[in-house]
Amino acid sequence: MDVTLPTAIISGAVALIVALVSLVTAVVTNRTTNRTQAELMRMKNDFAATEPARGIVSTELGSSLDGLKQALQVTQRLKDEIQLILAALPSTLTADGALESIEAARVEMFAVYKDVHPHLREPEKQACHQAKNMAAYACTAVQAIALEGCEPATMPTQTREVLSRLRADLSDCQNLLRDSRTDRLVRVALGVSQPESSP
Repeated sequence: MDVTLPTAIISGAVALIVALVSLVTAVVTNRTTNRTQAELMRMKNDFAATEPARGIVSTELGSSLDGLKQALQVTQRLKDEIQLILAALPSTLTADGALESIEAARVEMFAVYKDVHPHLREPEKQACHQAKNMAAYACTAVQAIALEGCEPATMPTQTREVLSRLRADLSDCQNLLRDSRTDRLVRVALGVSQPESSP
């Protein structure tokens, strides 16, 4: 018997099997590639759809952080003006001068509150609102000094206590605002999602 015929048949069968395996592999690979491309296209479309929302969140976060910064600065200015009035020495600050400086701080506080409160969460809004009200109370206290015809250095003890209490309360508002701003900055740095804002 001749060995070339069975060898040729075996070689042909092996080639046929290799071709079939290659065909099945190509079909499976093609299907996998199509699925992967479809998944990538879906992910790309999802990403494109959420991009505007991410932009809005980023803009709102920036506005919120900027608002907190402004509120902190104006609260500090008001505290500084109150401290200058409390620490005034005789003949260094007139009642009119004190009233002018505290009124300027009050006007600035009211303007900042008006601009930033829409971007703040409820506890932050409340702290800013309290600071705004305290600015008005401080103006009223300094107006009382002017009406009594005395200098800030010789103001009545009761008025001095009111201003001191207002300054301490402003520090509490400032601490809440600072802590909230720090929390947001840390969350951004760590990539942690922000808690939901309350309307």
